[in-house]
Amino acid sequence: MTIDAIQSLCDQLAVHADPAVSRAAKDIARLSKVLSDDLTKAMAQSSTISAKLKVLSAEIKRLKTQLKNGQRARYGPKSEQSALGGDGEDQSDGDQSNFDDDDDDDEKDSPDEAEAPPVSNVGKGKKKKEYPAHLRREIRELDPTSDQLCACGCGYRLVGTEVRERLAYKEAEIYVIKEIYSKNACKNCGHFAQRPVPEHPFDGSGFDTSMFIAVLIKKYADFLPLNRIKDIFGRKGVYIDRSTLSRLMKKAKDALKPIYEALLADIKLASKLHMDETHLGQLFPGLGKLKTCRIWALCRDDRRWGGNKPPAVAFKYTQTREGIHAETMLSGFEGILQVDAYSGYNRLTSSTRIGSPIKLAFCWAHVRRKFWEEPQSNKSKPARKIVGMIRKLYQVEGEMKGKAHVVRQATRKRDSTAIVDGIFAYLKAYARTGAMKSKLGEAVNYALKLEGGLRIFLEDGRVEMDNNNVENTIRPLVQLRKASLFTGSADGGETWAIIASLVGTCRINNIDPHAYITWLCEKFTEKVPRGRYDELLPWRFAEELELKLRL
Repeated sequence: MTIDAIQSLCDQLAVHADPAVSRAAKDIARLSKVLSDDLTKAMAQSSTISAKLKVLSAEIKRLKTQLKNGQRARYGPKSEQSALGGDGEDQSDGDQSNFDDDDDDDEKDSPDEAEAPPVSNVGKGKKKKEYPAHLRREIRELDPTSDQLCACGCGYRLVGTEVRERLAYKEAEIYVIKEIYSKNACKNCGHFAQRPVPEHPFDGSGFDTSMFIAVLIKKYADFLPLNRIKDIFGRKGVYIDRSTLSRLMKKAKDALKPIYEALLADIKLASKLHMDETHLGQLFPGLGKLKTCRIWALCRDDRRWGGNKPPAVAFKYTQTREGIHAETMLSGFEGILQVDAYSGYNRLTSSTRIGSPIKLAFCWAHVRRKFWEEPQSNKSKPARKIVGMIRKLYQVEGEMKGKAHVVRQATRKRDSTAIVDGIFAYLKAYARTGAMKSKLGEAVNYALKLEGGLRIFLEDGRVEMDNNNVENTIRPLVQLRKASLFTGSADGGETWAIIASLVGTCRINNIDPHAYITWLCEKFTEKVPRGRYDELLPWRFAEELELKLRL
């Protein structure tokens, strides 16, 4: 019997002729009302506690996922190769509305790794080693020794030669150049003559240009901090203070800055660029503090679709991560910029920007990474399905490598558009379930928020699916950061950015940075006008070197 029924009966008995029955009915009515209020409060409290438990359960699951991701990042394999098996999709029933995260049969969905087929050695004989043609050849002609010759006296004639090449190494030598300038005077008229001192790019120091280049390459191409370089020189008996080496790099930065500016201007002539940023610590002497600053990377790389511009990268050092720095670096650029989801880039799309607004294309690799992390920590069928669908996009891209942008655009329209539509339809269906407080929900929100920018690669064959091109250019900078830990000043950070830009551009063009910087210093002595500094960029050196080898 419900409380309402009891109340109704009590109302009928309250008018009973017997006073005892009437009083009992009124007491029962009063008690039932109190019980009803208490029961309502208890049910409300139970409902609140149940909701809190659901929130706490989702938070615990999210934190466990973060913990597992952190443990895997520190102790697990670094590769993001999926261990999901097959194409990574949920093969249960093909129903897109099935969002069950806890699937006990997930292990059965991942087939055991097939045995690798035996590798045949037929036709794989020992190949002759070929060394680069530009290396110096030290020729040694070795004739038979006297005890190998016969004693008949008939003489020998050359019937052939056997040539063997070995790659040799000579340790770097530190030596002193002593220049003696003779002073001459005419006996009759007293005319004085002395050869003028040749100009050097780094005048005003006791170091030859070769020493500047050696320190520059060791630090910015081989990632050795200055204190290690000092120790290397010390083993030769040459003791150069770390602060002196730092001043050498500042002089090098001042000399190379105009080339860096020409490089940045050339990069911004492209219609499509990549941009990213990474952190760098700056030490504040006397305060005992290390401030987190940023290095921005702007990259041009059109090799995947056969663009006619050589790849290049330019870095910029700033003390904050504000979007104004990206806007300043991109001053004069108009086109498509491929970036991650950092909100500081949004100001580039403003109609008030000087020049036309920039169109932002976003990165599918960042989206994939968020879904890839989920099945590594939890058995998540929706995440597995999304990873598998994104893998299909990359398979389409792999088949188009090196093809013209018009071909890429047509192929994407035919093969990739339907996959992308399917991905976002699945994500929107998942979002309607309301399970958005989990780590998977955060990944779904991330992808849906960027939908417009993630679709741009379907509209333009020049745009890549991801931002990996610029991230690859940052990796050497990260190695340098790990070795040197921090920069001592803002000026030191600018030195990092300028020299790393030229060395990084050499690296992605397969140019020896030592040879390029040496060539560049020779060009400086020829007094090349500032207006022609675009002729001193790394690929110009490669063109000149190739021409010399042909001749």
